[in-house]
Amino acid sequence: MKKLIEQIMKFGIVGVLCFAIDYGLMIFLTEVFGISYLISSGISFSVSVIVNYKLSIKNCKSRIRRGQEKRHGLHGFHGSEIIRNPV
Repeated sequence: MKKLIEQIMKFGIVGVLCFAIDYGLMIFLTEVFGISYLISSGISFSVSVIVNYKLSIKNCKSRIRRGQEKRHGLHGFHGSEIIRNPV
């Protein structure tokens, strides 16, 4: 049970961090560089997904079989994020 709570806490921390990256980068690109909010939203979302993927793989590496990470990889992860959160 302790391991489950630890995993849920890590998941929450990664989620909050990636939300902050997504929102902060979008505001930064829009306000500082004057990029359209639609384009800056797409850029910030992509960066956030990559960070989320890297942190998720780092935290769950012991549970992932060696070949599974290469088969699905970032493309599958990013695809699932786009389906879940359309821009």
